[in-house]
Amino acid sequence: MSGADHARWAAEALFDVGATVDGLEGLAPPPSWASERERPTLTEGATEEERAARALLTRVAEPAEPRLGAAVERLGPGEVVRRLRGDGLEVPGAGAMRVRLVGLDGAAELEAA
Repeated sequence: MSGADHARWAAEALFDVGATVDGLEGLAPPPSWASERERPTLTEGATEEERAARALLTRVAEPAEPRLGAAVERLGPGEVVRRLRGDGLEVPGAGAMRVRLVGLDGAAELEAA
């Protein structure tokens, strides 16, 4: 993605003037990579906790929700799951995700996959 495309994506997908998500103003879009080959995979170097949290988010989140993606990018998947479970993250669909998270275990999700 070119720098101009990245900037346009960020402006269209993430930023509403004065928008705040989880108390963080101006959530930054994912970092710009010179090429897709340089971009690490989602699980490259990921801990088991991160993989389990990503499995949970895959199970409960709506696809391609840009503000949730920005929160994962900025806070990490484990912290996002912790905040969702504790009413500490407000992104679109957070209430529904909290309901879906009840009783789910990330390690069990990974094992079942």
